[in-house]
Amino acid sequence: MLSGVQVLSAKPGDTIDETAPPDLVPNQQRTRAGTLHSVWRMNSDGPDWQFFVWCHYAGTKRVLKLDAPNVKQCEHTAPAAHPDRPPQAMVCD
Repeated sequence: MLSGVQVLSAKPGDTIDETAPPDLVPNQQRTRAGTLHSVWRMNSDGPDWQFFVWCHYAGTKRVLKLDAPNVKQCEHTAPAAHPDRPPQAMVCD
């Protein structure tokens, strides 16, 4: 079960410091019907940046790390009262 996400960017060839990853702040956040919606607009910084989505899951410290070279936007939804708890969803296109 998804328990959190991170959207990151780095210059090509740069190593991401996993102890302090360069998380991006959402471009937009809103609450609707008790659900927090966080939206990142990606790949708008130009060709000198790479974007990644890291997915965290309940019950494990392992992280699914996805390269997102052609993604334009990601939206994460979570309960507004407890955004660190399930149910959560992440949709990227």
